[in-house]
Amino acid sequence: MIPMVKVKNHEFAKAYNKRGDTARKTGNYDQAVINYTRAVELDSDYVTAYVNLGDIYRVLGNYGQAADNYTRAIALSPDRIELYIYRAAAYGNLGDHEKEIGDYTYAIGLKPDDAATYGKRGIVCMKTGDYLQAVHDYTVLLTLKPEFEWAYVIRGDAHEALGEHEEAIRDYTRFIRTRPEFAETYHNRGKAYHASGDDEQALRDFTEAITLSPDYADAYVSRAEIYENRGDHSLAVKDFRFAAKLGSQYAREWLESRGILH
Repeated sequence: MIPMVKVKNHEFAKAYNKRGDTARKTGNYDQAVINYTRAVELDSDYVTAYVNLGDIYRVLGNYGQAADNYTRAIALSPDRIELYIYRAAAYGNLGDHEKEIGDYTYAIGLKPDDAATYGKRGIVCMKTGDYLQAVHDYTVLLTLKPEFEWAYVIRGDAHEALGEHEEAIRDYTRFIRTRPEFAETYHNRGKAYHASGDDEQALRDFTEAITLSPDYADAYVSRAEIYENRGDHSLAVKDFRFAAKLGSQYAREWLESRGILH
């Protein structure tokens, strides 16, 4: 028997890729996979079809297959920054943060002025505990795109994790100056003030967080702990009781340990 020879046919491949697009738009992802796979079988250099396969596999939660298809696309088109970003996301879904960071780093090398990629890498660094790198990435992001105000909050979180309380306070304050409506930022700044020894300002921030979000259990707990540390036991108990009613297990255990839950 004479073996069959695979024949490259880009026009047929394009037709299958188009059928895959149609199936994808209607939510028929299994059929989309079949068509995109047929497209790369007909043209093994068809970058778009590999990318489409990667995208579909990500939607289906098959992140390993997604990464493999993005890798094939990268081998054929190694200078396309978005391919590294797509693969990085797949690696992130797999929990392989080392490879995820590697792809973002390579993408930055291809396009050093792409602010968004610094932000993506910074988020992963926060997850992995590389707070110094996160501070660097969000500093670059803010240099490139100063209007991205949320970067101040994340950089503030990184500074605080490093024990750099004054730097964290500055970043939180910079954000609060233009976006004063977010209770969590006041709470985070309050914790930084407390860590730096300024309990009066911490109390003001925790109180503002509660004013903005009356159901914010963690803010009641934080304020209660300062009240207790300074000897204002009745105020501490009051806040711990509020927090317990809002679902704080920590507050409930604190009250139970002292026999004053009810």
